Amino acid sequence: MLAALSLTGAATRGKIVRATLPSPMDHNMHDESWWNSLIATIDGKRAQEFAQFLTPDGEFRFGNQPSVHGRDSVAAYVGAFFGMIGGSHHDIERTWRDGDTRVCAGRVTYTRLDGKTVTVPFANVFYMRGEQVARYLIFIDNGPLFAPG
Repeated sequence: MLAALSLTGAATRGKIVRATLPSPMDHNMHDESWWNSLIATIDGKRAQEFAQFLTPDGEFRFGNQPSVHGRDSVAAYVGAFFGMIGGSHHDIERTWRDGDTRVCAGRVTYTRLDGKTVTVPFANVFYMRGEQVARYLIFIDNGPLFAPG
């Protein structure tokens, strides 16, 4: 089942404004509130809250970096990353699901510590265990984020 998300305009930045969602009998994963909550924890730089989306033993892999495991380790890792950026804004363009696998794709605009912004595409793959993410894999090239001024 496919859920297509449309995000447009400055007034809707970071919010899902139109969605084609699975039937109410499907997983709550595709509820607008779930996506908005997840993105809000990331763009709000709330590492501890973000880690609660994962299972207690969850795996988190960011780009080509080694995976980290467990909520405490994920929160520390993500918190350290948040300290290296001024901020972020995610625009989810599409989501997909197949069984216990969920995928989203979009663009993220990072604000660097020097105030400059850079936008890069991303795709995230979620392997679910119940209502929580057991494996959270981010496919992104963050080279431009850390490139010299």
